[in-house]
Amino acid sequence: MKIFYIILSFALLLLSGCKEQDLALYNETESGNSVYFTLPYNTALQAVPTDSLHIRFGFLPANTSSTIEQIVVAATGPLHDQDREFKILIDPNATLTIGEHYKFLEDKLVIPAGQRTGTIKLAIQKTVDMNTHTFTTSFQLVPNNNFNTDIKFRKTPNLQKDIPILKIRIMVDNIFDKPYCWSVAPYKASFERTLGEYSLAKLNLLIELFDEDMEHFTNPQYAKESYFTISKMTFWASYMKYWLGREATEGRIHKDENGKVITMGPYAN
Repeated sequence: MKIFYIILSFALLLLSGCKEQDLALYNETESGNSVYFTLPYNTALQAVPTDSLHIRFGFLPANTSSTIEQIVVAATGPLHDQDREFKILIDPNATLTIGEHYKFLEDKLVIPAGQRTGTIKLAIQKTVDMNTHTFTTSFQLVPNNNFNTDIKFRKTPNLQKDIPILKIRIMVDNIFDKPYCWSVAPYKASFERTLGEYSLAKLNLLIELFDEDMEHFTNPQYAKESYFTISKMTFWASYMKYWLGREATEGRIHKDENGKVITMGPYAN
């Protein structure tokens, strides 16, 4: 019983420490108003935090020539009744360059009046050289008259690692490659048994039929966090097999980008 109380006391102490840390992190009197990128902040507690935005034209429809992307920036502290501009530093050694590969869609980067978040809106252009190279840049939040950058990290659940939240990478390419879940063990075998051989046409059809998101298949965190259960993949495969069969009886044969008829794996009922 004594051991139980010791363990309980230790647990309460840890919880208290976490709460005190959180309070200190968001103490507006001492820290003022801070800004941070929400993507790494919101994923810091996941098994694989996300510190980058990877735009893959190879996984988009072939006729896609450009895409609009938004990077969300959040502010701590109370709401304000006027727009507040924030500033970023662009990687001076970036290979993804303004004018050639992308442009900003707004003249100023702001947290709008009455809101806690603002966006960096980018128009990203697909270029021929993206067929063989991945182009990168990074944005670093920097202080100005409206905001500081005192909150630099978010702790992981075990408090063993700091996840940076002031910097984000942008990567762009048009390289046609298998998505993570269809190419890396142990997920590869499960996908091939249920959904069959990979093709981009099949993946796009799956996304359309089940209202999925391309990121679910290209971001490793979804596979590692068991997003793809056997029951889910079996359901997808079985329904797609039925749907493709029904389409075929009505004269609509669905083929992949190589001209092969789309089929499911051996475990599709």
